[in-house]
Amino acid sequence: MRKFAALILALLVIFALASCKNGNGDDETTPDDSSSYTIDTSTAPGEDTSTEPVTSEPTVTSEPPETTTPDTQDPSSITFTPVDQTVYVIGENVNVRSAPSITGDILAVLHYGDDIRCVGTSENWYKIIYADKECYISADYVTFDNISGNDFEAVNDTVYVTADYVNLRRGPSTSTEIMANLTKGASLTRIGRNAEWSKVLYNGNQYYIHNSTISTEPPK
Repeated sequence: MRKFAALILALLVIFALASCKNGNGDDETTPDDSSSYTIDTSTAPGEDTSTEPVTSEPTVTSEPPETTTPDTQDPSSITFTPVDQTVYVIGENVNVRSAPSITGDILAVLHYGDDIRCVGTSENWYKIIYADKECYISADYVTFDNISGNDFEAVNDTVYVTADYVNLRRGPSTSTEIMANLTKGASLTRIGRNAEWSKVLYNGNQYYIHNSTISTEPPK
């Protein structure tokens, strides 16, 4: 009987030891976090993943194309409307050319107020008679309005420059060529006058000076 009890006790001890080795007790291990999760590498909508600000390349714009001026057209393609009138130059140092083109030879240079006979007109060029020859001049620099001096009242007196430095011009306009610079006190013979300009003689030539810079009384 004692031998049987001892055998039973031995079997119980062996069974308890076997249970501990198989891990079926309360010693439960936590699963490895690294093996149970995946890393989401997707980008949330609207999220900036750049580490530095992104700068776009500047937009390179090409230079505007050169415009083709009307006076470079083929002269043979220009149709002139016949006229027979006087035109007046409204520019300064205006070229008279052998052909209705900027490639035509320059035959003469005209100045503000010069009058010439016009025998044909087109959009960009006028056909004129100069030195008994048929020539051409840009329509931009002539007018049919008489600016040769009809609006000037004829006078004959002496005027004096009242400002320190005054321009004497080829025509009654600040866009015309400056022929001389006069100083305060200079005297001029005036032969014409309108509301803004006076027509004067200087070294035997006819020029123009603004009325605001002269007086009939010598400066003190």
